[in-house]
Amino acid sequence: MTEDGVQETDAGFRTPMQTLTDIELFDPTQLSASINEPIECFNRHGSGWQIDHVIDARLISCIYRPTQGSSFIATPMSIANKKAVTNVKNYDNLCFVWSVLASLHPASHNPGRLSNYEPHLDQLNITGLSFPLRVSHLRKFEELNRSISVNVNAYEHEPVPEIIPLYISPHFKKLRIIIIIIIMWKVLLKVLVKV
Repeated sequence: MTEDGVQETDAGFRTPMQTLTDIELFDPTQLSASINEPIECFNRHGSGWQIDHVIDARLISCIYRPTQGSSFIATPMSIANKKAVTNVKNYDNLCFVWSVLASLHPASHNPGRLSNYEPHLDQLNITGLSFPLRVSHLRKFEELNRSISVNVNAYEHEPVPEIIPLYISPHFKKLRIIIIIIIMWKVLLKVLVKV
């Protein structure tokens, strides 16, 4: 209310994004509170506005696709039968490192055996990187290892098999290009394919 009478305005408010791995985690009370908070903040700063009605409300959702590897998970038979991938059997969080080393030093016997790649661990510079390696840190890995470029794709088998690019290296002219595929099979699996 002003000296000239009632003024009206449109205002937009957003809620923070929520990651729900299960629909049962959806909390309408929390959603309502997250809408009311920015409105109250708007009014606390002296605006004096009052909400008359809601013009539009939208709920935007998308599929949650976590994409971070960890340690060894067996390769699904549909992929293992193709004999086109190497899945190093490790029990630490260095799956990315072992995948890169498996590409650089292919083993003629038992390619999934970790002992084939352990002697080469000092050839990679992983200073300052934390593992399991996040996709967002691949650029730093490439900066530390200038002769290597890495492409990472996710393979999702359900509902329809598809390959989803997660990281495409800007350094495509390097001598060694490594493609790592993360298999999304209710849990994550890392598989390496060398080009």
